[in-house]
Amino acid sequence: MSDFTELVALLDELGPALLSADDSAGLTTLCEVTHLSLSAAACSVAVIDESAGELSYLAAAGAGAAHIIGTRLALGRGLAGYVASSGQALSISDVTRDARFAADIAESTGYVPTALLVVPIAHADATLGVLSVLDAGRADMTLAAGFASLAASMLFRATTNAGLGHTVASTLAAAGSGDLADELRNAAENSIGASADLAELAALYVELAALGTESRAAATRIVAQFTAHIAGSQQRTSLRRVRR
Repeated sequence: MSDFTELVALLDELGPALLSADDSAGLTTLCEVTHLSLSAAACSVAVIDESAGELSYLAAAGAGAAHIIGTRLALGRGLAGYVASSGQALSISDVTRDARFAADIAESTGYVPTALLVVPIAHADATLGVLSVLDAGRADMTLAAGFASLAASMLFRATTNAGLGHTVASTLAAAGSGDLADELRNAAENSIGASADLAELAALYVELAALGTESRAAATRIVAQFTAHIAGSQQRTSLRRVRR
């Protein structure tokens, strides 16, 4: 296996964990606010790792929070796995009566809920993960979906970053020789959707590397300001939805 192929495989494996420190802290805060707002025992956020076919728990608050983080669950297994696979929200009043409930996972955290509210975290038409609320005093599906919408912008940035790295590494592995920027643009022309956009963006970054220090710094500031503006707009829109 070539070094580049190993790098691609590594990015596939680590992709779901590519959250910035701010996003990771933001997800934890979101879990805390959700579990308090819904008078719940706990709340958690898990992201889909498509390459592994699993859910990976990234953030949590409340009972069992310290133990659920880092747990991985096969897609389709458990109530969270079902929601991740189907994109359909669930509100279960007694999990012991539902055959889909993964009791062993709950037991490993030290807290087994009676009721569970699980909603998909979705961006556009793609399900990125799930938000789970345990033993909510207020089983408000609309409010839970609003919090999931807030989580979506954070997870989308994480998956986009992972996708960018994968696109660059894959193109490097396939190129072998020739100008990297040209190879990346070829990848963009032969791709569709997000992959094309990411390959084009990667090509621009390669060209930026050839510019002077001042030009690179100016371009970096513009990209950072644009990203911050878009992220702020998404969060304001999500907050308005929650308040409604």
